[in-house]
Amino acid sequence: LPDGATIAAADGRLTLDAGRLDLRAGATGVTTGALDVAAGRTDASLGRVALLAEAIETIAQRIVGRFRRSIRIVEESEQLRARDIEQRASGHMHLRGDAVTLQGGALVKLRADQIHLG
Repeated sequence: LPDGATIAAADGRLTLDAGRLDLRAGATGVTTGALDVAAGRTDASLGRVALLAEAIETIAQRIVGRFRRSIRIVEESEQLRARDIEQRASGHMHLRGDAVTLQGGALVKLRADQIHLG
């Protein structure tokens, strides 16, 4: 097709049906009112990902992330609800707040060589 060519469908629907579809471009822009994607498997190799969303909702059986460094900044509030929570640090763990409450219904245990209160 010559430079600047357009593929259009008169009734407003265009269907591409192939055993394999390859798309190559220096840059690709997609603008749509709604996007539905169904895939049995998705592999992506991305240099940088920037996402701006009003809301993100994820439902998954399992999410695993492995990072060299992770930073999360929440401007207002954050809630985590789980049956069990385990956090470990091989180095220093620091918790700080203007007011910190720790409550245990059956047991609160502190174990260390030194414990400083006050």
